[in-house]
Amino acid sequence: GETTDFFVYFTNDNIGRSVYSSDVNDYDYETSEIRSKVLEWYEANLSKYDSYIVSGYCNEVMDINKEKYDRGTVDNMCSNIIDDKAALLSLNDILFIGHGINGRYRSYLYDMDNYYTMSIYSPGKAVMIDQFGTKGLSDVDSKRAIRPVITIKANSPIKQGTGSKYDPYVMDFRV
Repeated sequence: GETTDFFVYFTNDNIGRSVYSSDVNDYDYETSEIRSKVLEWYEANLSKYDSYIVSGYCNEVMDINKEKYDRGTVDNMCSNIIDDKAALLSLNDILFIGHGINGRYRSYLYDMDNYYTMSIYSPGKAVMIDQFGTKGLSDVDSKRAIRPVITIKANSPIKQGTGSKYDPYVMDFRV
């Protein structure tokens, strides 16, 4: 097969901007406009690498997210898994890497833009990462950046890199 270099590196980059949902009363990630954009992007750009990419992301429910957001606590359990190959980060993901309740955090999430996570805080409010890398809230009908994530299988061929922000993995996918 053909060999293709694939950079797993989304910092300071996004796939466009979108509302989470144009209807503030319909804010379920599984029926959202932003999910449709993520899946369209995946299909157009990464679907040929399906055999290297894992599906399954935790689509947390609003009541749990509100408590986790307010307390800054991580929950390792998930009751609602969606079978997508690409998704947005969840509130649990951003808390797991060490984002607390307040303050600025210089991690790979800091990219000088506001972008959505898949997590809903309350009716009409989605959790986002702001331009300072801090978690915040956004109205679901506001346009924000879209930064999808993928999970690569552990046995995928890595050509180079350590996976850090400044030395991203370069994959040696054969399609």
